[in-house]
Amino acid sequence: MNRRLVLAAGLVVLGCGRARHDSAAQSETSANFDLEDVRPVPMRISGVVQRGFGEAEVEQVAAGITAQPVEAERAYEFAVSFEGTPGTLRIVAVMDDGDAPDLSFSAPAALVQRIDSLIGAYLTERGK
Repeated sequence: MNRRLVLAAGLVVLGCGRARHDSAAQSETSANFDLEDVRPVPMRISGVVQRGFGEAEVEQVAAGITAQPVEAERAYEFAVSFEGTPGTLRIVAVMDDGDAPDLSFSAPAALVQRIDSLIGAYLTERGK
């Protein structure tokens, strides 16, 4: 198991170490993942977003991250609707090494809270 992933998972689950903006409009959270997690986590996010981030967008993000060179950064931006409210979901992937990208999620505060919950639950289920 990736040692950085364990640390990041603990920080996400405990609510520490996250970058958060106090703006009511946008918040941000981030975590380090193994490559095997770059499809399942966004798929969970797509399940709570009513519009703008479905399976095709998840595949776009996952394929892009999988092909991303080490030390590269790439951003993905989607116009979404969450709980009936429109907003922007921005995902930034930084490939620190070949198998453990750092992902940050920026979105309206309510969606980021939900993303935090989804990430924590996923990592706990996977024992990470």
